[in-house]
Amino acid sequence: MKKLIFLLCLPIFGFGQVNFPGTEVQLLVGKTIVVNEVNFITESGVEINYSTYDGFYKNKKLTKIYKKKTMFSSKAEALVNRKFKVIGFKGVENESSNDYILEIENEDIGILYYKYDADYAFNFPFTIEGGVVLPDEYYCKKINEDIDKFTNIKSYLASIRNFKISKLVKSSVSINTIYLHQISFQVKSTSGLVLLLENNLRIDKPEADVEVNVNTSSSSTPFIHSVTVILSDDEAKLLSENNITDYRIGLVDGTMKSADAFVLKKTMQCLIKK
Repeated sequence: MKKLIFLLCLPIFGFGQVNFPGTEVQLLVGKTIVVNEVNFITESGVEINYSTYDGFYKNKKLTKIYKKKTMFSSKAEALVNRKFKVIGFKGVENESSNDYILEIENEDIGILYYKYDADYAFNFPFTIEGGVVLPDEYYCKKINEDIDKFTNIKSYLASIRNFKISKLVKSSVSINTIYLHQISFQVKSTSGLVLLLENNLRIDKPEADVEVNVNTSSSSTPFIHSVTVILSDDEAKLLSENNITDYRIGLVDGTMKSADAFVLKKTMQCLIKK
């Protein structure tokens, strides 16, 4: 059986508007959301139209699937490109995860109930008309804080896709770092990291050590190229004000999705204030 990789392009809007509200689910109320066409791409690069959608129900208890095609899914043709207005939400009872029930209404279909996963944007099959603006606190919550009781060093860490940004603080001294990795079929490597930012800005770390390891979780065993560098105060400030567009780790290039770049920028704004 061929492995399928989920592909869903979610837009990011201007002026801080995004297409996925995460746990700020209340921002969806009153919004119009449109069901996207969802595709899959096989490992060989063939694009396949997806024929079902998960999470759409006819009742609040989530026991009756709307236009059922499989045990847990609805027919795609019954939902794709349909517009719904979000008229309410509530948490899912007896579940510890960040799941909610959205009450959504379409003028032809009527009211449906959608099981919304607040943790993963790739599960969100909608485009929000006009997007939503998340509060700064949303991004600050992504930062995990810890303190070493022996050294009294405070540490802060946040992960955004294949990036990690961190900060160590002791007394009045602080160190900011950024880590990133990229999967590649390239075996060889060399030193160096380049971050290309919007507004024709860049951060160059030519002496950065690059590690290459085998990705044991992949059947095709590509390699993982990773690097960690210390950021100067000026470099950290650059990352808090400008989105990363592209990067080069040694010999391996990568592109950062605009939505992820925006989250990293906003999270960095919180991190440098710690």
